[in-house]
Amino acid sequence: MSISYRIAAAGVASVAAASTGAAAAVVGQPATFSWTSSGTPVDSRTFIVSSLLPEYYYSRDYGNGSWAAFAVDVRATSVTFTADFAGLAATYFPSGNQFRLTLSPTVTLAGVSIASTTGVSNLAQGDLSVADNVITVNASNVTFGAPGGTFTLSFSTVVPGPSALLGMASATALLSRIRNR
Repeated sequence: MSISYRIAAAGVASVAAASTGAAAAVVGQPATFSWTSSGTPVDSRTFIVSSLLPEYYYSRDYGNGSWAAFAVDVRATSVTFTADFAGLAATYFPSGNQFRLTLSPTVTLAGVSIASTTGVSNLAQGDLSVADNVITVNASNVTFGAPGGTFTLSFSTVVPGPSALLGMASATALLSRIRNR
């Protein structure tokens, strides 16, 4: 196999990978989860998106055995928020709370929607927005009624357009010409 054939084959493979499932580009890439309350930063952490474990965890001790915690688990096409607590009737995020998940700059988001909720109230599609590689959740008054309550957001990414397909077709034609020599 000639060197130019290998280069062309690598080009076809890389263009094909770029044009298939852009969602896979989320896992293994850096992301940042930021939480603000009335515009004041509460917490912000950067992590590598894993397909195995939650990437973000926050807890607060209220004393007398009362505590609340929540975890954020980012996947290839979704993000799940899970709350746990004890010594409280419910836990909620007061008015003015906002979450921002910033994915890798190589990811362009097309949309976000509520995929499921369990034991969660005061969350609506209007509380979600997306811009470039950022998902924003207006968490004002979102309430978890029982420990283990969750909400999952699904997101879609922009699949490379015709230029990527044209690149793949060009690389395939080059590969074919080299092979037929």
